[in-house]
Amino acid sequence: MHYIPESSRALLQGDAVAADSASAEEPGFHMASAPLYALTACVGLLLLGDILAGAGIDPAWSAYRTVFGFRLALLAAVLGGARILYHTLDGLLTGRIGADLALTIACLAAILLGEHSVAALVVFIALCGESIEGYTVDRAASAIKRIFNLCPRQAHVIRDGQERDVTVEEISIAEQVVVRPGERIPVDGLVASGATAVDESALTGESLPGKITWARSYIRKGVLWMDIGRGEVVKLPPAVRDQWWNSTTPVWPFMAADLGMSRDTLMAHYMSNHIAVAYGDIFQEMAALSQELGFKVRIISQAN
Repeated sequence: MHYIPESSRALLQGDAVAADSASAEEPGFHMASAPLYALTACVGLLLLGDILAGAGIDPAWSAYRTVFGFRLALLAAVLGGARILYHTLDGLLTGRIGADLALTIACLAAILLGEHSVAALVVFIALCGESIEGYTVDRAASAIKRIFNLCPRQAHVIRDGQERDVTVEEISIAEQVVVRPGERIPVDGLVASGATAVDESALTGESLPGKITWARSYIRKGVLWMDIGRGEVVKLPPAVRDQWWNSTTPVWPFMAADLGMSRDTLMAHYMSNHIAVAYGDIFQEMAALSQELGFKVRIISQAN
């Protein structure tokens, strides 16, 4: 039920202007789902109030179980169920049938049978699941955007003897670009003057040791699949590293990683031995995002 962009381009574009600002960090990546969190909290509080008022702890509390003649549980079911009903109707009009339809039927049936607490509980559980899903997807999207924002959108060029700030798209061939200490290099080129040290570990060279999350996609019998697993980059002795590196194309990035499976097992699965690797443990985010994008997810454990 959570909103997923129709393409990765829509996911990554976001607000391109914000990436040019001085503060590249988003103030709160989960703010897009804030209304959903607020709705879930309201439904939960109404349901909790109905349960406490009807628990018989204090007979005086029973008077607060109804508001304007309606039980708190009924208000909670209607308030949260309106969102589920909207998604159900929207899906039916576009030819999509999902879990929203089953939730709507269950909620309406409970209300008609007078089981208002059951209806509110069904709605609350559905909203909790959607909130967790929204948080996970927003977190994964934020991580992907940060990776793409590593590429600067502006550059300092020398034109007519003066330094000017232009967008990367406006740079012409053979123009002189100025890169100050601490800045990222916006375009490829030759060093005309000056000297500095450049961190190219994100693009080439030997990867540093650390935890990684890896994934690969393939099509099997017309179905999109995504294998996801955890791994670790290991540090090789210099002699072994050089031997491995010289046996392949030296300009390619080099990573010695333990993926929790043998090379033969990796290459035997559907002839798909090309994987994507991300530093850090984003296993849960990758699995949730893959499912939302329509992939059948297969978790590769250490036992495989």
